[in-house]
Parts: sequence; structure tokens; C-alpha cells
Amino acid sequence: MTTNVYDWSEDQEVVTEPEAVTTDRRVDSPDQDRPPVYATVTGRQATDRRPVLPAWVRSRADATAAARFAAGNLAHTTLYHTTRTPKYALRVALWAPVGMARVLWRLLRWVADPDGRVARDDEARRVNPTGQLHLMQAHDSHIRHRLVGLAVGLLLLTGGAVALWALTPGWVPWAVVGLLLLVLARVGRPADKPLTDTAVVIPRYRKLTAESVRRALCSLGIAAMKQPESITFPAEISRSGPGYLATVDLPHGVTVCDVVDRRSRLASALRVSLDTCWPEPVAGQHEGRLALWVADEPVSQMRQPAWPLARHGTVDVFRSFPFGTDPRKRPVTAGLMWRNWLIGALPGAGKTGAMRLLLLAASLDPRVELRGFELKGTGDLDMLESVCSQYGSGPDDDTVEAALGMLRWARQECNRRARLLKAAAAAGKAPENRLTPALAGTPELRPLVLFVDECQELFGHDQFGTEAGQLATAVIKLGRALGVVLLLATQRPDKQSLPTGVSANVNTRLCLRVAGQVENDLILGTSAYRNGLRSTQWTDRDLGWGWLAGVGDPVACHVYWLDVPAARRVAARAAALRGGVVGGDQEQPVTVRRDPAADALRVWTHLGNRPGVHWGPLAELLAEHQPEAYTGITADALSALLRGVGVPSVDVKVEGSVRKGCRLAEIQAAAQRRAIEPATGREAG
Repeated sequence: MTTNVYDWSEDQEVVTEPEAVTTDRRVDSPDQDRPPVYATVTGRQATDRRPVLPAWVRSRADATAAARFAAGNLAHTTLYHTTRTPKYALRVALWAPVGMARVLWRLLRWVADPDGRVARDDEARRVNPTGQLHLMQAHDSHIRHRLVGLAVGLLLLTGGAVALWALTPGWVPWAVVGLLLLVLARVGRPADKPLTDTAVVIPRYRKLTAESVRRALCSLGIAAMKQPESITFPAEISRSGPGYLATVDLPHGVTVCDVVDRRSRLASALRVSLDTCWPEPVAGQHEGRLALWVADEPVSQMRQPAWPLARHGTVDVFRSFPFGTDPRKRPVTAGLMWRNWLIGALPGAGKTGAMRLLLLAASLDPRVELRGFELKGTGDLDMLESVCSQYGSGPDDDTVEAALGMLRWARQECNRRARLLKAAAAAGKAPENRLTPALAGTPELRPLVLFVDECQELFGHDQFGTEAGQLATAVIKLGRALGVVLLLATQRPDKQSLPTGVSANVNTRLCLRVAGQVENDLILGTSAYRNGLRSTQWTDRDLGWGWLAGVGDPVACHVYWLDVPAARRVAARAAALRGGVVGGDQEQPVTVRRDPAADALRVWTHLGNRPGVHWGPLAELLAEHQPEAYTGITADALSALLRGVGVPSVDVKVEGSVRKGCRLAEIQAAAQRRAIEPATGREAG
């Protein structure tokens, strides 16, 4: 029988084991957290072993950064002080005599022993002749001994100087004289005027210490974090890349997010700029373990390394490739396969540069087919035209409609690939019914990367926007396992230009500088701003900086920058690697300017003389009888198309059901108007 007995004298619970066991043990004994003895026998350890060498020594990049920092600092300091040598020499010449006078005055005071004279005068005032006589004798003895010591010291100093001058090379005595002058100048200078100027401006807390970190964390206003003793350090503060890293265990109940939310206050408490202070969680640890990294200088002013693939190398889209660096200058990798990307930012923040880097990486895999459109029309992606089987650039309606045609084709391509993968899975060639590297080498299932830069021009279009949003959502949902990747970039992330289905289903997101919380969360996802992923912190100096989510833990990423000439060189290398354009052997999407009113009028004959019809049945008729243009079209997309040509959406009663639709008379009127438009000198469609 087991009973629980409470030992009130020590306020701890004591559990009595079954009668066969005669030894009691305390539940909350201090020894209970220690690893059991048998752990060493079985070869299993309860805790991780600490590395023999510190992290910055084991990392080539960190060791290089530390050496570069030390060498640069030494070179700057040496050059700074060398150029000011005449100024320092003048200061020494002015203050060395003052220092000599101070040294002589102190020697004379030491020999004269003024403190003994004061003590003798005190005894005289007390009318103590015996004590006064004793002090006078002691004072005279001190003076005699000190005079003898001073004379001996001067003799030894003179003899040493003569020997130094006679027995050593000529430069040694002058070096000693110079050192002596420096010492005398140091003694003689005013307290507020140092001999040398400061070569670098060192912030107060640039080098992290336990005291500074505790003081900063306790100043954040978190109720559970008021006592410095409650903040512990599981590892010592050390160098990590171009900065210092402190690993901190926060008090119980305080999470890393609580600190990240107060990042600006933490930077103020550490007396550093905001983009120098980087608190983040420690991967694989509990929610109360904080990694606080403080850079030597603002990360926006650090030199960005070159893209490793800029001059040589290829990419395997089934593996990650270099995409950028984090604030510590550690590489950040990203991937394309099984992912769809959404990139958002204000104009001029580096959005197109990030899109261009992804496409150049894709072009360095000769199996990948690229198709896409740049809807700004400035030619930022024109260097990729040589590796794209379909490419367009421009803000006009023709280019926008061609982009819509690409999405229509991509939707049909997903259906075709699904049938092929199903057959391959039945034959045992496609585990998990997903595209494999072996299947990716076949022309029928080569990886397909689609892109639309400035996608707000497509999704926000009055006539094509609704259908484009639905098609893009379908491609994002279905194409991921089929080797179809969609890359979207926008400079206007709002509800009108970014469909909800797109923003909700994209699994990889990059948000560069944006204006507010709403735009931030539309790109990165709901609550991203509240969780500390705030792209509003970037300024116009932070070109290419953004938060990358969906590739492991969210990370602040500085995208590798390639200017236009460098991008052209990479594209030329990719074209040579491919031996021409990859793809285009399948049926190309033909962009034909349709007249949706005339098309609807043609299929109306299948409805008889019905005066009106709901949007749903009319969309089904168009998809059935004109699949080359209307496959997959929905009721909402058809409504947007016809409203764009002047057909209103009205309430229509069909078989007792009243829903939104259109009337035959309005369709006929719209078709007649568009038929006579060429005669009036306007463009049809």
C-alpha cells in the first residue's frame, strides 16, 4: 500500500514507497535533476556536451570575421595615430617640464616629511614636551634616511645612464629618453586632456557584459523580470561573427517574444542603434532561452558578401541555394521546389532584385522551364528573356491578358501533370505522388517556374483580376506537388490587389520594407507583426533587407544583390548551360482578344429563349463549348468579364430561384456595341 505523508517541518512532500521498499525519497530532491548513473553505461547523455573550442573558432566565417575586425581596427588605429605624431610631440614638449616639476616637488615633500611636522605641532599644542621631543627625533631620523636614500638613488641612476649610453647602441638611450619624456608628460598633463586622441568612438555597451545585459532586460518593464539575479547565462558571452552573442535564460513565465516586442527599448537600454540589437529565440530550446546578438556596427552599414553563384556553380531546384545573409552574416538558404513565393515591399526596397535572384537561381538548373511576365514595363527582368519559354514586359492590357493566359495554361498543365504523376505512382516511380528528381529529367514533367512581377496589375485589373486570382490560387494549391512553382511580387500589398486565396496559401514569404502593420501581415501572415516580424523597421538605407518566413524559423534576411550587368552575365551563363530555351515544346497559351459578350451570345442558344440566366450555369456552358478560353472559369470570374464590357449583374429569377446573373437583352446590346467599335476608330476589346 502506498501513502502520501507531508513533512510539514521541511515543507516538502515525502512519498513512502511500497512496503517492499524500505527507503523513502523526496520528490523534489535537489538530486532529481541530475542524469542517472546508468546514462553513462548505456552511452546516452542527459545533456549536450559543450564544444571543446568556442563557436567562433570552429566556424571559418566567424573566425575570418573576427580576424578581419581585429586587423582592420589595428590598421585604422595605427594610421590614425601616425598622422597625428607632430601633434603628440608638441603635447609632450609642453607637458614634460610640468611633469618634471611635479616629480621634483613630490620628492622634496617626501624628504621633508611634512606629515611628521604636523604631528609634532599637535603634541606641542597639547603641552606634551616628552612626546614632542620624541617626534622631533623621529622626524630628524626620517629626513636623514631619506636624504641618504635619495643620494644613493641619484648615484645609481647616473651610473646606469652612463653605462646605458656607453654600452648600448645609439638608438637605445634615445628610446629611453623618449619613454621618460612620455612618462613625465603623462604626469604633467591636465586630467581632462589625454596625450592621444581617440581613434574610434566606442559606445558604452558595445562589448556585452552580464551586468549590461541584465540591466537592459530589467528595464523593459516586464513584471516578472525585475530582479537581475533571476536572469542567468547558460553559456558565456562570446564573439559571434561581427558582434557579441549572449545566451540568456529569462525568468520563469517570460518568453522570448516578450523581449522581441520591446526590441526598441532593449536597444535604448544597451545604448545601441535598433539595427544593431537582434534578440531571437534559440532553435530547439525552450521558449525562455534568448539569443541576444549585438553587432559591432549597424547591419545596414555592413558590406554585403557577393552571391556565391555569381561567377560559377549550378543549382539543383530540389536542394536549397544561397539566397542571402542574416544580421550575423551567416548564409541564409532558400528553395524553389515544393514552394510558392510571395514577395512584397514598397517601391525601391529591393523586391524586383529578390525576384531576379530567385529566377537566376532557377535558370542555373538546366531542367527548369521558366515562364513569366514583368508588368511594370521597365525591363528589370529582360535579361531573363533568353532563358524563358514565354516572357512579356509591359503594363498594358495586352500583356496583362497574356499573363492571365499563362495562368489558364498553368491550370490545365496541373491537370495534365496530375494524370502523369498518378500513372508514375502506380508504377512505383513517384513515392508520395510527388515529383522526383528522376522524373524531373523528363520533358513531360520538367520543373516549371512561373513568375509575375508587379502582380497587383493583374489581380487588380477590372476585367481579368477576379479570374486571375482564382487561377493563381488553384495553381498554388495544386501545383506544389506537381513541380509547378509560382513566384509573385507586388509593391501594393492590399486586399484589393492581393487576393485572399493567394495570400493565405503561399508557403514562402519575403516582406521587405512596408509602410504599416496591415501590409506587413498581408505578406507575412496574420499576427506576424505582433510576433515581432516587423518589416516597418527597415529604412530607405536597408535595400534588400526583409523578413523571410516559411524557410525554417523566420529570419531577418539581407538578399544578395546583383546589379543589371552582373545579372546579365549570370543569365548568359545559364543560357549556355541550357543550350537554348528549355520548354515550349508543349502547347503554348495563345493570347487572343476575346469578346466575352459575343461568346456568351453564341452559347445562349443552348438555353432556348430564356430571358435571363444565373452566372453559374452560363460559366459551365462556356467552359463546355469553348474550353480553349474558358476552362475552369467560375461564376465570379465570368461576372467580372462581362461587367467589364458593359453587361450589368442583376437579380435573375430562374425556376423560382433568385440569384445574380445577366439578361439576354443586355448581352445582345453589349455584343452589338463591341461589333461597331472598330468602325468608330476605337480598338476592339
